Amino acid sequence: MSNVWQPWDPEGHRFPEPSGEERGPDPEPIVRSVRIGFLLAGVLVAALINAASHSQPAGGAPNLVVTGIVAAIVLAILGLAWWAFRPDRLLSVGKKALNTLDQRELRPRAERARAMGFRGLAMSWAGQAMVLSFLPALAGLALELAHGDHWEMLAFAGISLIAGFLLQLQIAGAVRQAVDDPEMRARYGSR
Repeated sequence: MSNVWQPWDPEGHRFPEPSGEERGPDPEPIVRSVRIGFLLAGVLVAALINAASHSQPAGGAPNLVVTGIVAAIVLAILGLAWWAFRPDRLLSVGKKALNTLDQRELRPRAERARAMGFRGLAMSWAGQAMVLSFLPALAGLALELAHGDHWEMLAFAGISLIAGFLLQLQIAGAVRQAVDDPEMRARYGSR
């Protein structure tokens, strides 16, 4: 484990296995980077809420059927995202991305993986999850602009923050599993 009082420690400190085998990089600094990214995304959602709540309402008539349909679509997309961002699935997708039948593509893929490292892999997963967790906030903003009610925007922004928190936990679990996986360590190196 890395020293939590030195958050900018790039590699962290992991002791080798008793057998002398290298364990790979410490996942905690990578997980901290992912969490900081999601924290900044949450601040962006809070700024969106603040800006929209201080604007003049559009004055449209609220339509609960439209709100319900949008909520069902958003929740279905977030459910699929929850399934797609399971740690085991991310790990298998990360492995499949490097496998190819074309021998000419094998070396460039391996070089890209080593250059990207585990931090790049984690941040690419986190970026995709952040885009999906912004979806409810944007849907709430659209409903607020159409209907003029702040409750829709606040409810959807709350869903957005909860989705971001839960997806962040999925990414953190996937990073910890990827760093400890010998095949991934061989492909992505020790960064």
